[in-house]
Amino acid sequence: MTTTATSTQLNHHEQRVAVHLVQGVHPAYIGRQVYRSPHTILTVMGAMRVKLGCPPGAARHVLVHTLLTSDAHQFTPPAKEGREPALTLDQLTLLRTLTQYSRLRDVAQSLGVTQNALRRRINALHAMARTKDLSNLIIWGHTWGLLDTGPDVTDAEEVSL
Repeated sequence: MTTTATSTQLNHHEQRVAVHLVQGVHPAYIGRQVYRSPHTILTVMGAMRVKLGCPPGAARHVLVHTLLTSDAHQFTPPAKEGREPALTLDQLTLLRTLTQYSRLRDVAQSLGVTQNALRRRINALHAMARTKDLSNLIIWGHTWGLLDTGPDVTDAEEVSL
């Protein structure tokens, strides 16, 4: 599971990488944009995980979520595009649970579903959000305010923002 972000400041290199990550840029392409090797970008991401209180080796989508919810840093997701999503409570729960775990096995166990059922649910969310990976799905959730910290939605059938 993720932990809360600390107040430790990211250095200049980490901030440059973070800005790209929260825009959905893959680490390999970040290296090309900031003239660093892929290994250097992965090393910077590792340092960011430590400073932000993520578990060692936390998946990129967990790091992106932590960056977008950190009080110490003001990173913002891309601007909204298209229609506002209408998610069922199950879809919203899945989206929020994905932010907490790096391994799909842990997400499936938390939700009480099989890994195959989880993959089908994630694929349905990807289709709705028009995303291709979990990091971009998490960014999409933040863009629409679905992952903002606040009261959980427990009684609604549909969530439309």
